[in-house]
Amino acid sequence: MTVRRLFLTMILLAATRATAEIDAMRPTEVNGYEVIDAQYLPFRGSATFRYPGDALFGFYPAGATAAAKQCAYTSFNNLLLLFFQNRSELKSAAELGATRRFVMWTNDYTQSNQRIFYHPSRIWHTGANSRDYKSGTWVWEATQGISGVCEQPTDAQFKAALMEAVQVLSGHRLD
Repeated sequence: MTVRRLFLTMILLAATRATAEIDAMRPTEVNGYEVIDAQYLPFRGSATFRYPGDALFGFYPAGATAAAKQCAYTSFNNLLLLFFQNRSELKSAAELGATRRFVMWTNDYTQSNQRIFYHPSRIWHTGANSRDYKSGTWVWEATQGISGVCEQPTDAQFKAALMEAVQVLSGHRLD
């Protein structure tokens, strides 16, 4: 890659990031894709987490730690960046009728003293039938770890989840 091309690419990426980042989390639609809600899953001490009773709902719920809210904010902007870029995986799935609705989850282990039920970051689909990609929602799941590191779904996870939807919606059998 030439220096000029590298420079232009860096400018484009910086402009895209600046466009994608917004000041506060809220229901947001970009290029037809929607973030519709957020949930925080606070793991505390060694207590077993019970869903939905222990979950905190909304973008800024009372009881969520500052670290979890910052992780969620970073996650929110990373997801919006994918929407702004209108990635080919998103477009392919959407063209086949896949849902364009996303819910953000943030697992918060900052107050936990165990990793027994540790949920890593990932992207996955949920609904009455997890393979019915035309309904339900995508879950964009970030994890605020005990160590303070905010894990985000990886590009490989993003591509794999969306491409599985494309295969199913195209009539390919997955085993």
